[in-house]
Amino acid sequence: MQKKRNIIEFLREHKTVVLILAICLFLIELEVFALAVMKSGRKSRLNILNPSGEVIYETDGNSKMFNRLNRSQSTDC
Repeated sequence: MQKKRNIIEFLREHKTVVLILAICLFLIELEVFALAVMKSGRKSRLNILNPSGEVIYETDGNSKMFNRLNRSQSTDC
C-alpha cells in the first residue's frame, strides 16, 4: 500500500515531466503510424525475364523508362 502512495505522490509532484513524456510517446506513435500508412498500399513491380525465365531487370511498375520503351516498340511495328 505504501508503494502505491509513493507512485501517486511522484506523479503529483512531477506532473510536467509525466506530461512531457506522455506527449513524446504519443508523437512517436503518431510518426510510426504515419510511416506505416505511407509505406502501405499496392506495390507494383516490373520484371523483365530472359528466355530461360531469369529476372534480368526489375523496377517499380510506374517506370518512365518502360513506358518509353513500350512506345518506341509499338511504333516500330
